[in-house]
Amino acid sequence: DPPSGIGHATEDDSVTGEPGLPVPAARTAERAAPARAAAEATVQAGESPPRDAPDDPDRFVVRVLLPEGDKRLVEVGSRKVALGSGLDELGLPGDPRVRSREAWMYVKDGRLWIEPAEGAQGVYRRLSGEETLAPGDVVLMGDVAACYDRLPPAPAVNADVMAVGGAANSPCGRLVFLRRDGSAGPVHDLPAGKTVLGRTDGHVNFPTDSRLSRRHARFVATEGRVTVEDLDSRNGTYLRIRRRISLDVGDALRVGSSGLQIRGKA
Repeated sequence: DPPSGIGHATEDDSVTGEPGLPVPAARTAERAAPARAAAEATVQAGESPPRDAPDDPDRFVVRVLLPEGDKRLVEVGSRKVALGSGLDELGLPGDPRVRSREAWMYVKDGRLWIEPAEGAQGVYRRLSGEETLAPGDVVLMGDVAACYDRLPPAPAVNADVMAVGGAANSPCGRLVFLRRDGSAGPVHDLPAGKTVLGRTDGHVNFPTDSRLSRRHARFVATEGRVTVEDLDSRNGTYLRIRRRISLDVGDALRVGSSGLQIRGKA
């Protein structure tokens, strides 16, 4: 098993009572102008968030959860709203765990979209079921981040030579565990079948990671594909966003040290 303690540091669970947070390579966050854009508004007691324009009926309400325990509601419409560490962005200002303008969120054709910047490392989406991994996908489980890499198929077995084991024991994929600076660390080859990652009761365990459940996530590998599924863990399992995707009501995101929840249409 890979050694424990490798992966991405997170804030206390007391911040949101939800998943651990991604920590990409430490970078100095870019600072933006202190005034927030007109499209973004914190909901104070007795106040309603303003709209971009009277003729913009398609808007979604996003709940922002900050590490200090602060919570606010923001309406997102057709005007793009930046996600990241800038003062005019959705996230924690000055957060060293995520860049400024790491991604954008906006509404188009009645749907809510999120579009990551090139090379974005700090924006993740919570898994809601079993998903097939593509090479380069990064899975976040507690403080542990692992990048999936596909392996070439096993060579054919020579029937004239006595072999111990066989193709069933050949690895079907590989998890490359990431260090806190985002560099590659130890690897774990995934054999055919199920591999459970957890704190104490998995095939691969990280006993010092308090944000992991005892059995946190399950990887299922075949020669054709590898899937990942959360095992009803307390803090959830996340997948790094690498391309533009649409979001649904109920989806949860991580932006550095902050969490986002899609609450519904305005």
